[in-house]
Amino acid sequence: MRALANAAAAVLLASSAASMLQELNLRGSHLLFRDKRHQLHVFDLAAQTRSSLLNFCQYVQWVPGSDVVVAQSRSNLCVWYSVKNPDRVTMISIKGDVEGIERSPGRTEVMVDEGLTTTSYALDEALIDFGSALDDLVSSSGPSNSSGMRGWLQSRSCRTQPVCTYSTEHQQVMSTAQVRRQLTPVAVVS
Repeated sequence: MRALANAAAAVLLASSAASMLQELNLRGSHLLFRDKRHQLHVFDLAAQTRSSLLNFCQYVQWVPGSDVVVAQSRSNLCVWYSVKNPDRVTMISIKGDVEGIERSPGRTEVMVDEGLTTTSYALDEALIDFGSALDDLVSSSGPSNSSGMRGWLQSRSCRTQPVCTYSTEHQQVMSTAQVRRQLTPVAVVS
């Protein structure tokens, strides 16, 4: 009930700011809105805070079944794998306009109309899955998602990017190496 009240408050806030687009994420925790000057914002319903994502936004959509945001600003495709960190954006240079997002098991692509052709840009499925698994773990809304985290940890992106994860049992931040030690069996040779 509280979430519904928060959503109503956010919609009123967005409406009063003369927003043109409003979209609630799958979990109902964040509201995306674009104002009439094409500025993109995200509103955190729990914290009651607003963050600016882009100064000029032509297209925006949540990736279906996740809390990942895809937006276009002129010739840049912008991806937020976590809206909780609005300053951490992945930018990809594109030539054309985003048409939509296609999601299939194990693959998420952003379709871009480049005039005579349509080009697809693959998103990092491991980061999408990791964010969902981490959110599920923190919210304790389902069974253990260690298999989703294990897949992410085995991906190339985990070896090249620093990562922290939240342990709900110990309420501490763990490094990538600590998470790997917990999820990967270690053989002891004597």
